[in-house]
Amino acid sequence: MNKVVDGLLLCLGAYFFWNSNAFDINNVTGDVGPAFFPKLMAVCLLILVVSDLYLNIRKDRKMRKVEKPQNKDINLPSFLPKAKKVYASLGIPNVTLIMIALTIVYLLLLPLMGFAISTVIYTIAMMLIYGVHSKKVLFWGGFFSIIVIYLIFSKLLLVPLP
Repeated sequence: MNKVVDGLLLCLGAYFFWNSNAFDINNVTGDVGPAFFPKLMAVCLLILVVSDLYLNIRKDRKMRKVEKPQNKDINLPSFLPKAKKVYASLGIPNVTLIMIALTIVYLLLLPLMGFAISTVIYTIAMMLIYGVHSKKVLFWGGFFSIIVIYLIFSKLLLVPLP
């Protein structure tokens, strides 16, 4: 299944890269132009997908060499021990569906509540799913996420936020 998703993402990254050429208009010499950021994101996606595909193929080869079945453990970073318990109790597909549903609710609430409030709520909800329960971490994580996103998009990239 991972290889199928990697193949689809590889096609999607190539599609984004190809279609970002439509942004190339006559730009000033030395200016990166409007196609730079979409191409950069497409290249990053392609690099990550190719590396994931390589790791999946390598993992499959190792699994073939091992005759006894492996215990299917959740591969999460070691700094997320609480998230492993959450994932184990809910099951990976259920958590994925919850994250997708939260993202859809976030996108629906964005025009109604505004960027700052809806992003703080979304960030806190996602941190709770990952097993973060410290009130300080939840508050500051939500607070700094809107500041960082605001600074990057509004001040650095000059993109207006909703």
